[in-house]
Amino acid sequence: AVSVFLEPFIKNRKSLLLFGAGHVGKEIVNVLGGLPVDIRWIDERVDEFPAALPAHAKAVATAAPAAELREIPAGTFVLIMTHSHDLDYALTRAALKNGSFEYLGLIGSQTKRAKFERRLKTDGIDDQSLSRLTCPIGIGGVTRENPREIAIAVAAELPHLRLTHHVAQQ
Repeated sequence: AVSVFLEPFIKNRKSLLLFGAGHVGKEIVNVLGGLPVDIRWIDERVDEFPAALPAHAKAVATAAPAAELREIPAGTFVLIMTHSHDLDYALTRAALKNGSFEYLGLIGSQTKRAKFERRLKTDGIDDQSLSRLTCPIGIGGVTRENPREIAIAVAAELPHLRLTHHVAQQ
């Protein structure tokens, strides 16, 4: 019998576009610290970002956050949790029109999702594209009463946290 040890040479890091530097956004960045994820953290409000950023996060203060969704590298995760429903809508619409993301999550309730779906259909987004939107976000069973709880529930739901490697056995 021969034992073979395989070590991946390709970094298994994922990319996350995180829209919103409010309380929940800050907790998402903290909760994902130490995991193989690089965060591009986007907000219109430069003052919302902490003075010291973790190594895995890059802050992008921009007056045009939707422009960050023009070119989404394949395999990118997108989380939308801004201070504005209108901005959340514009970002969700832009991401769905692009379509190259691996995961698209929008903070909010079933009611928010239903309202967004009606508007998105009017804007030409089809049912197949809408089925790729996760809203509400986060695993069930979490009370979600504070930003840390929400962040943990969302992090637990993200597909990239399944960091298993499958090796074919002969």
